[in-house]
Amino acid sequence: MSGIRRRSVVAVVAGLSGLSVLAALLLLTGCGLSTDDAPEAITRSSVESRTSTSPSTVVLPGEDTDNISVWFVHTDDVGTVLRKAQRQVALPATAGSRLDALLTQTPDPRERTQGLWSALPPDATLASRPRQRGNVLVVDLPEGVYDELHGIIAQNAFAQIVYTATEIPGVESVTFERDGALFEAVDGQGQASGDPLGRDDFVELSHPIA
Repeated sequence: MSGIRRRSVVAVVAGLSGLSVLAALLLLTGCGLSTDDAPEAITRSSVESRTSTSPSTVVLPGEDTDNISVWFVHTDDVGTVLRKAQRQVALPATAGSRLDALLTQTPDPRERTQGLWSALPPDATLASRPRQRGNVLVVDLPEGVYDELHGIIAQNAFAQIVYTATEIPGVESVTFERDGALFEAVDGQGQASGDPLGRDDFVELSHPIA
């Protein structure tokens, strides 16, 4: 709160007494006005508590970062393939931060002019943190994301996630969940399957198809 605004608040409270003071303080607190004069340091925990964006994608000033690869769709006159792009996340890079980067750090204007785009909905989020079971990564997406995925778009979107997830050492395939329940994702042939999907299931996107 600025000095001018704080002095005006103090002046109002000073003119009250008893229950009136208590009511005024409760009103100020309910409006989210802090009575603490000390500035709050910007920390990772404070950022996490104030943002709906997954905290692992928020890189604070001076914080060490890791360069990772995420995969987007590339379309040109030859056909459609997947291509990787470099992104930065806070150290240590995790399965969650890699997928968050895929969802939130979409192609910038320069990359879009080069033919890169994402088949994932622009407001897509993770329903929960990914879990690794052996060489399989379990990716849980909310129902709203699946509702927007159909046909070729769905195939491309699942392929993006699979290719990005299998950049993680030890991860070879992905199982999808919808709000905690197993979801049958579609492979490169458009076939729905509850089995783990790997890069071999999207071989059509590894080379251009005219």
